Amino acid sequence: MWGSIYLNKGELNISSNSVFSYNTATWGGVIHQIDGRLTIDKSTFSNNEASAGGCINVSKGEVIVTNSTMRENSNTWGGGLYQSGGSVTLIDTKITGNAADKKSGSALVASKGAALTIKNSVSNKVKVFDTALTLYLDEIESFLN
Repeated sequence: MWGSIYLNKGELNISSNSVFSYNTATWGGVIHQIDGRLTIDKSTFSNNEASAGGCINVSKGEVIVTNSTMRENSNTWGGGLYQSGGSVTLIDTKITGNAADKKSGSALVASKGAALTIKNSVSNKVKVFDTALTLYLDEIESFLN
């Protein structure tokens, strides 16, 4: 039902060349975060699949991703990341080759009530189906740099 990692009201640090590939789930191909703090550094997420969030699905809490890559992930909503709440910060992170459909974001989806910060991150080579967009932002507090 959810990804390989389920985080609820805890703290998880993933770092130093961690690789997550070929995971499949309904919510978050690799990580489904209900609440808590998730920090990811120098990690790669590739070829993962989910209905919401090919790599990561965030419901609440805080997520910080630095120096990482999300590539070739796919799903219905948010190829790389699906955020329905909480705070997500992407710094020096490459989001490439992800796919989504259903009028959502091939790189990421952030919906009402979510706070999103993107710094020095790249989204390219996206695969768009059924009028999907690279970023799908719905009434969020966002900062793009």
